[in-house]
Amino acid sequence: MRKVKIDIEGMTCVSCAGHVEKALGKIGAKNVRVNPVTGKAFAEIDKSINEEQLKEAVKDAGYTPKNVTMEDAEPAPVSSQNHKESEINRWKKKLIGVWALTIPLVILMYSEKIIGKMIIPENLMTPAMLVLAFPVIFIFGFSTVKSGLRGFYKLYFGMDSLIALGTLIAWSTGILGYFIIVQDFSGVSGMIMAIFITGKYIESRAKGRATMEIKKLLELGAKKAKVLRDSPGDDSGEPQEELEIPVSEIKMGDILIVRPGEKIPTDGIVVKGESSVDESMVTGESLPVEKKAKSSVIGATINHDGILYIKATKIGKDTFLAHIIKLVEEAQGTK
Repeated sequence: MRKVKIDIEGMTCVSCAGHVEKALGKIGAKNVRVNPVTGKAFAEIDKSINEEQLKEAVKDAGYTPKNVTMEDAEPAPVSSQNHKESEINRWKKKLIGVWALTIPLVILMYSEKIIGKMIIPENLMTPAMLVLAFPVIFIFGFSTVKSGLRGFYKLYFGMDSLIALGTLIAWSTGILGYFIIVQDFSGVSGMIMAIFITGKYIESRAKGRATMEIKKLLELGAKKAKVLRDSPGDDSGEPQEELEIPVSEIKMGDILIVRPGEKIPTDGIVVKGESSVDESMVTGESLPVEKKAKSSVIGATINHDGILYIKATKIGKDTFLAHIIKLVEEAQGTK
């Protein structure tokens, strides 16, 4: 069995998580855990289940799969964590837009009660409310309405389905009033959507705080590494040339050079040199730890004094930092 993590967009409530769990369970996924707050699903799958099947299952449940990460994959890059920041900005823009239209809508609806008279003639009240509420529902709230209607089609009902049904029916009463006797709730439809989008903005900020810890952990690691490699045409068998490469290109057994003030690129063993290393990010101990030949070192810790030559023993997903990130993500995935 392999462990898999899926980033999912569009989940708004606990029932959404239930729909995703059921959909993934249908294709054979085991121990499925879905957290609608963080927008992540964790599961165990066998080799017969591939990435496309997982994505299709999530789509069938009415939601949008973003990233599928298998157990043997590298930790997500910082750029993928920035997706949450763009989501916050997107909901913030919607929030500003809906309230720019909803506040005048509320003033129109309650002007008679507040100042004792209507601001506009009564025969223009319904058209004005329909016009103001239309962009609130069908432009700023389009993704919610679309998701809600898709839920009816797929028979997976969630918060979006409730909001879509309520706002569409309420807005339609303004039009139906021209043909039959019915109470006009078209203005209320805009208020419902505005309040809902406000809640979504607050929720997106909460999700952003949850993923910020992952982003901070990812940023702890070094981005570049100085490594000794064989010079072209050199037959001595000893690595001679110093190269600066991305950390992702480090190979097992590479000899890394870490100078004072630099971060250790990956987990390894000191083969030459003596220094003290700040391991506070691991142990919480403020005092540097002395390192010499045959000492183990941890990636993302900081070299203080001397130059260390380190043999890489763990890279990528096997490093100590990668394990910490994985544990934090799984902890956030629990309900």
